[in-house]
Amino acid sequence: MGKLLIKNGMIIDVENGVSFIGAIEVEGNKIKRIMKQDEVLPEGIETIDAKGKYIIPGLIDMHCHINERFAPHFVASGITTVRNAAGNVNLLQNLIDKPDHAPTPRVYASDRMIDGTPGQWGPTSYGNFVTDDPEEARKEVRRQVEVGAKFIKLYGWIKRDVMEAAVDEAKKYNLEVACDLMNSKELTILDAAELGVNWIEHISGFAQEMYKGWNPLVDQEEWSHIDWDNPDQEKIKGICEKILGYNVKLCPTMVVFDQSMKYPDIWSPKNHVVESTLNVNYLMQYWKDNAEYVESIKSRTAIINNLPK
Repeated sequence: MGKLLIKNGMIIDVENGVSFIGAIEVEGNKIKRIMKQDEVLPEGIETIDAKGKYIIPGLIDMHCHINERFAPHFVASGITTVRNAAGNVNLLQNLIDKPDHAPTPRVYASDRMIDGTPGQWGPTSYGNFVTDDPEEARKEVRRQVEVGAKFIKLYGWIKRDVMEAAVDEAKKYNLEVACDLMNSKELTILDAAELGVNWIEHISGFAQEMYKGWNPLVDQEEWSHIDWDNPDQEKIKGICEKILGYNVKLCPTMVVFDQSMKYPDIWSPKNHVVESTLNVNYLMQYWKDNAEYVESIKSRTAIINNLPK
């Protein structure tokens, strides 16, 4: 890969909070320098005129489950890196190994999620590992380290002692641990924080901490007294302060719930990139299948949408 000049674009400087017309010089896979409009530009290299366009840093999708069949859609949307929050490293290896100039994003991937019995996605498979045995969880973490997992993903039916063991083992290899407690029946966001989990996906487990005994799988009529539209802000603040004390990072991804609550009036840019996803048949079928359960999703899962606001 040689040199490239992109000129006349509106450069968005997110670090300094400014924007200006300018150019960037790229060498290989690195930005060599950024130039203002009045600076002398280098000559004799491949040049792209970006007049009327914006030049922004590559975006990162912090929670996705990527597949090679629709990976180019990410780059077409400005996303140059993805954090794959559970899947299978071996199945993604071809995508992970793609060169920098490939029209696919860099993939920062965890391996299969570690869940408790009976497994929210069924028994142990290529995409999940189900156990209530702390030592088995430790072995699974070590196996994931060997195959190249960049972080460990835990799931909502995991037992407390299993979570503790998995986190402890991951830290031996300097791997961060993420956890999705959306359907947790026992553990809350503070339990995970206390045990050393680094990332909480979807702000999950927050509702379970606020309303002890509630989870999306219980009879919701018995919890109809909860005012989900006007949650206790002082209680929310108190939980947040405790989470901050453990230096836990939140990966909110609340757009999933926001879109569910608004369905069928969802927000969509309706551009050609989005429209092209209609050609990815199995992806569209997945969304259509989920649309059949939208009322249940609204009343049981997406209902937590107002808590972090």
